[in-house]
Amino acid sequence: MIHSCYICGKPACERHHIFGGANRPKSEKYGLVVWLCRDCHDKVHFGKDSKSLMETLRKEGQARFEREHTDLDFAKIFHCNYLDSKPLPSQSIDIIPVDELAEELKGGK
Repeated sequence: MIHSCYICGKPACERHHIFGGANRPKSEKYGLVVWLCRDCHDKVHFGKDSKSLMETLRKEGQARFEREHTDLDFAKIFHCNYLDSKPLPSQSIDIIPVDELAEELKGGK
């Protein structure tokens, strides 16, 4: 079977898991995979617009999941929510500038 690229429509030969890394098996389980041509797959991972392309695919993937699995909670399964534009609650962490950290590790502070 010949697949069409999800992005440009050209013949596609590469499967792209919308949610990769630790979520890759979940992408596979729930069918959150798209076919891409080599050029678009490279653009998604390495192109200048890769961040926005990945965000778009993730939003579309979450929307598809929520349409097809109305009994499941996407955020609980994938530990994120791409359709909610609310900022995440702030966490109390100390951000140390790299120069200060290097100085501290040398014993200067």
